Amino acid sequence: MIDLHSHILPGLDDGAADMDATIAMARRAAAEGITVIAATPHVNSEYDPAPERIAELVDETNRALGEEDVALRVEAGAEVAITRAAEMQAQQLRRLSLGGNGWVLLESPYQHAVPFVEDAVFALQLAGSRILLAHPERAPAFQRSPERLEALVERGVACAVNATSLSGAGGSSARDLGLRLVHARLAHVICSDSHDDARRPPALEPGIAAAELSPEETDWFTEGAPAAVLAGTDLPPRPVPLPQPPRRGLFRRR
Repeated sequence: MIDLHSHILPGLDDGAADMDATIAMARRAAAEGITVIAATPHVNSEYDPAPERIAELVDETNRALGEEDVALRVEAGAEVAITRAAEMQAQQLRRLSLGGNGWVLLESPYQHAVPFVEDAVFALQLAGSRILLAHPERAPAFQRSPERLEALVERGVACAVNATSLSGAGGSSARDLGLRLVHARLAHVICSDSHDDARRPPALEPGIAAAELSPEETDWFTEGAPAAVLAGTDLPPRPVPLPQPPRRGLFRRR
């Protein structure tokens, strides 16, 4: 499986504090069946790691995992706040993209009033970025008005739902919206958003089980779609269960 959202790099943000913690997270990820994990440290008003430093730590981490015989490969990326992304040049943002190939993991805002989201996202798309929205199910604005999220997806935005949200560990509001997004075909990858090896570990299976996904859909959420993101390509078609529920307008207010 491929996990596109983790805070596994040592000492960059509120994730792993040092290389020992990084290796502990990597061991847990490998034990959970994850073979590739994207390191996505926060880039926001509090944390500002340079792309060069992220790349250096990814190389150091992969060397350390090889020495420790941990079967996990780490890819470079970042979780970029919308306000920070809006300030960056396209080339700078690309260097923070997942695998360096153009898909940007954009952090969903936690404010209740976020009238700027759509304009900011569309501006980033026009500048050449592909957008993977991190944990939209946790955003109060999308919980209150999920039709806004549906409109973003119709404009080419992809959504990364946290496994902990689907399993209920993130609260009932995040669980309910996360499951609705998965089954309305508005979610595209399932991620761990891991910060350590115990309290917020790199584990996807609890979310997969809670969403009651078929093996084919599980492969799409955890292999096919995330592999395409890392390669910078279009997402493959999602397997279609029969009968397929209608998606368009599902969240629109009547």
